[in-house]
Amino acid sequence: MDNTIYTTRRENDGYFTALILEAGSTQVKEESCFTLEDLKSIIADTYGDIQRVSPRVFQEEIDNRSVHTEEMLSILRDTYEGDLTHRWVYGSPMRPMSSSWARLPGGAVYLNADKAKTGFHSYVVVLAKLDKEIIEKYDLVFVSHGGQ
Repeated sequence: MDNTIYTTRRENDGYFTALILEAGSTQVKEESCFTLEDLKSIIADTYGDIQRVSPRVFQEEIDNRSVHTEEMLSILRDTYEGDLTHRWVYGSPMRPMSSSWARLPGGAVYLNADKAKTGFHSYVVVLAKLDKEIIEKYDLVFVSHGGQ
C-alpha cells in the first residue's frame, strides 16, 4: 500500500486528531478539530477521498515505508561496519544503551549517537523487528529498516 491513508484518535482535551501519511512519504502530518465530522470535512477538502485505516495498519505502513534514508545510512556507516541491508534500527532517546546492561535479541549492536543532532543517545541495530514489549521496556523508538 503506497497511497495516502489516515487514522484518527481522540486526544485527552477532547479534540480529534487525524494522522495522515501521504503517498510516497514517510512523514506523518496532523490535522485537529473539535468534532469528528469537521475533521473528516477538512481531510476531504485537503486530501480528497483517502482511505481511513486502523491505528495498527497505519503504524505498519509507516514501518514498511521507513527504509534507511541516505542520511541515516551516512550516520550508521560512520560507526557500523556491517551490511545494513536487512537490519532494523531503533533509537534510544532516554539514555545511552550498551551490551553491558541491555539484553536485546538478534545480535544487537549498540552505536553512540549525538543526542543534539539526532535526538537519540544511542542507535541499536538488530537483525529483525523488535516486539512491542522490548521496545517499551527499553524506551526505544523505531528509526528505519533496510527493506525486505
